[in-house]
Amino acid sequence: MSEYMPVLVTVGLIIGSIAALRIFFTLWTPIDRRFKGDRLVLTKAIHINDLKDKTVQIHLKSKTVIEGALLLGYCSTHTDAPYDFKQLLMARLPDGRTVYIRISEIEYLEHDRVA
Repeated sequence: MSEYMPVLVTVGLIIGSIAALRIFFTLWTPIDRRFKGDRLVLTKAIHINDLKDKTVQIHLKSKTVIEGALLLGYCSTHTDAPYDFKQLLMARLPDGRTVYIRISEIEYLEHDRVA
């Protein structure tokens, strides 16, 4: 047994180190969000169906704003499509054109609720 002890200690140290790193980064995530100012807390789940057939402003990561778009939903393309084109948001512009926007390019959607 003594000849196997160095191997067992080495394997145990590697597994313990991986577990310690996993725990550290799991606990670090909320702290990192707080430092970066990410304070978005959703109290209920939001589904795309809640905004379907409503007029929204679509804010893209490129700082482009698409105003007055009627949200039609989203579509999934075939499995061989590149990753960015697998999920697309469908919207109709005020001039009647239908656009398909990559989900990864959307920063946020803005919808004015009318009471």
